[in-house]
Amino acid sequence: MKHVLQYKFSILAGLGILYLCLIPPSQIPKTEMQNADKIVHFAFYLCFGIAISLDNYLSKKEITVSTIKIIKRAIFLISFGIAIEAIQYLTPYRTASFSDILANSAGTLIYIAGLLWQKRHKKI
Repeated sequence: MKHVLQYKFSILAGLGILYLCLIPPSQIPKTEMQNADKIVHFAFYLCFGIAISLDNYLSKKEITVSTIKIIKRAIFLISFGIAIEAIQYLTPYRTASFSDILANSAGTLIYIAGLLWQKRHKKI
């Protein structure tokens, strides 16, 4: 249980994204802003990555992570986004969208770019 609790922010972020991406569209507030859903997808994955880094820092007191851990995080976040789109494809009230995968991946890549910048400069 202790191992699970050290990833509490990451787990909450992942479950929150899963829930929000699988609820019926009628329960999602409407907006007039064009491409608002893509901005939300981008923000979800950027914040999910930040949650992973926060959990890593709180449990291990590490600010900078290795290149292999950065690659693993990118693969995990992008795979998670693809998996959610696949699940949406299987639901009768949601549709899968390649543009959502791109928005998720863009949020992930900005997060990864921040980690690489921080690793290079070794500052926070």
